[in-house]
Amino acid sequence: MRRLVLLLLIVFSITGYTWNGAGHKLVAQIAYDNLSPHAKKMCSQIFQVREQDLESYFVTISTWLDDIRKKNLRQFNSLHYIDIPFTKDKSKLMRIKPRNAVWAIKQAILVLNSAKTNNATKALYLKILIHVVGDIHQPLHASTKVSRRFPKGDLGGNLYLFSSSPYGKNLHQYWDNGAGFLNNKTPQETRIKAHFLEKNYPCKLVQQQKPEQWADRAHFIAANQAYSLRTHKKPNKDYQYNTRQTTEQQIALAGCRLARVLNTLAS
Repeated sequence: MRRLVLLLLIVFSITGYTWNGAGHKLVAQIAYDNLSPHAKKMCSQIFQVREQDLESYFVTISTWLDDIRKKNLRQFNSLHYIDIPFTKDKSKLMRIKPRNAVWAIKQAILVLNSAKTNNATKALYLKILIHVVGDIHQPLHASTKVSRRFPKGDLGGNLYLFSSSPYGKNLHQYWDNGAGFLNNKTPQETRIKAHFLEKNYPCKLVQQQKPEQWADRAHFIAANQAYSLRTHKKPNKDYQYNTRQTTEQQIALAGCRLARVLNTLAS
């Protein structure tokens, strides 16, 4: 009974939903920096903001899907992730739920590409697209570890606890914070960090691929890198360094791919 109560407390105290706000703003800033003039015009029209105000709005709105979640508006909860299961103790794997992050991205593209869809609906799905493309590149949003202890999965690493770290109390939170890399707080800091990533990971070198492939790659990183940390152990310097490096790459990929999706829709 005490174990059940403890588990419920852990579940309901979980705060690591996604890349933190800084991560989503970085993805959005990189995407904005790589939007074509036609894509900027399209986004301005959909959001009904002036083009000179679009950058600020585009970056700020990237956290909207998390903001409404904090207000107990949970109808979009399943769109933040795709729980691709894996196991190391031969536990039975469950099916992937169909309404997930990959589905959300594809649905958003269909809506935005439709001439019959009204502007309000397009604005909603554009907000979803900006956010979820970021989410799906966070490795713990594409994975859940199934075991005898957690036969229905560990909630994307939220139940994978380790010794206290300034960057999170569980695996999911630790990766949400990019092991400390995602600490930009102001628009200026976000631009500086985005330009750093754009220089090191140029969009012209990024393979676009499909949302399913983005999820598969994120899942591979989670299963082979993120979960290499033993439970109840504090992340060492090597683990922290590798997590930060991977975070940089995944944030840059997400921003570039989001820009390319929007540029294609606007062309």
